[in-house]
Amino acid sequence: MRAGITPDDRVPLDDYRESFFETLLAVNFDLGRLRIGESDGGRLKRPESIIAKLERDSRIRLSRMQDIAGCRLVAEDKAEQDAIYARLQSDFDVYRAYDIRETPHSGYRAVHVVVRRGDKFVEVQVRTRNQRQWARLSELATSYDSTVKYGGGDPAIRQALDALSEAYWAYDQAGERPPPDIARDAEARIARMR
Repeated sequence: MRAGITPDDRVPLDDYRESFFETLLAVNFDLGRLRIGESDGGRLKRPESIIAKLERDSRIRLSRMQDIAGCRLVAEDKAEQDAIYARLQSDFDVYRAYDIRETPHSGYRAVHVVVRRGDKFVEVQVRTRNQRQWARLSELATSYDSTVKYGGGDPAIRQALDALSEAYWAYDQAGERPPPDIARDAEARIARMR
């Protein structure tokens, strides 16, 4: 699949991907039952995204990919995000947990906890409201230029997203809400990419 998917590859890939569905439902159910954070939904990674990830990183094996199934929780600010992060680590069988708030990837900040259920993994992303808003704007920019998501793209857009990430992080740490014009200004700059 790294060299490109053929029609013969599609059926086993879809079957493998679908094999995570029940595990995803079970983790989402437990998150709701335990009242851990506000759910922002769950999903199975699109086949195209799986293939693109395999193409980007030759070290990743499909059988060890930890984000085929994933869900998101939303916290109000850093303090609540920290509490959710700790609770996930104490209440679930954690395969891996990582915090990319202080050292963001191309501006993206969050905490991730990979939960193990049998031989399946579900990645639980915990974002603050500000981190969710930043991710929405980054996806908007990516819809115009796919290289933005991985740190590329127009330098002006990259700079705007990085500055917005820093500003939102400062608000999260202070437990404050940013003024709405911050997001509007960033969205306007991104819209001018067309």
